[in-house]
Amino acid sequence: MILAIGLPVLLFTACVFVLHSWLVSAPSRNFMRILTLLAPLAAIALATAGWPLRACLLVVLA
Repeated sequence: MILAIGLPVLLFTACVFVLHSWLVSAPSRNFMRILTLLAPLAAIALATAGWPLRACLLVVLA
């Protein structure tokens, strides 16, 4: 269930990161942007560890 939400969010944030890097001609070093790239991966890892779905959704949407 969490993959149905986490993977599209991850794909969208990765596309935004790549487009921003391409348009600005430099990768973003903003900590919050990198954190938003890692949040869906963390939520998927937490779901495989057995955390409740509501906690994993909060991590994805954070």
